[in-house]
Amino acid sequence: MRPYLSGYTSAEIALELQVLMQLPEKSWPTKKLRSNAIAATVSSYAPQSPVSQPSHMKTHLASVAFLLLVPFLIGADAERPASAPASVFRGEVYQSPGGSQLRILMDREMFGGTEFEIGEITFVPNTDSGDHVHGATETFYVLEGELEHIVNGQSIKLGVGMIGTVRPPDKVRHKTGPSGARALVIWAPLGEAARIASRWKRVDQP
Repeated sequence: MRPYLSGYTSAEIALELQVLMQLPEKSWPTKKLRSNAIAATVSSYAPQSPVSQPSHMKTHLASVAFLLLVPFLIGADAERPASAPASVFRGEVYQSPGGSQLRILMDREMFGGTEFEIGEITFVPNTDSGDHVHGATETFYVLEGELEHIVNGQSIKLGVGMIGTVRPPDKVRHKTGPSGARALVIWAPLGEAARIASRWKRVDQP
């Protein structure tokens, strides 16, 4: 059961947004209007029922909408290099030496731009990534389990429906307990997934 999206999976959301996001940027008067349209699309997953939504449902839907807007809210209007890496593609799955997996949900071709990319990451139980730095702003939305998000030594435990973010050059560390964790991850701008994939093993091929 996934109350944060009324039963829809993260992959289904990405597919639903495909048509919207493939529209050329020149079709939109402003990037703010484009981001508002994305948020409206996510909100459309709310149950169309005369019964009012539980407060936790509204909170989760708002969190997902905010998550998809993060790249626009954090420097999205700045010019991004057109030659950003794009060597990973939707549907590919990569595995770390420790067993955690990254599945690519939205790539450059699907989005039609380099502003951001979306993946789904599954952390195995008792993960400890160690301190590291990303080349892009990284944002997590926890779907299952609990993820300890440590930025510059300051720790916060993210449960289901919670969001954590880090921007370079801050140091970040990811830790999980015995239940592991699964989360949506957004990098803005595009390119971080390719950097991670270069160090991990692709496992979706025979």
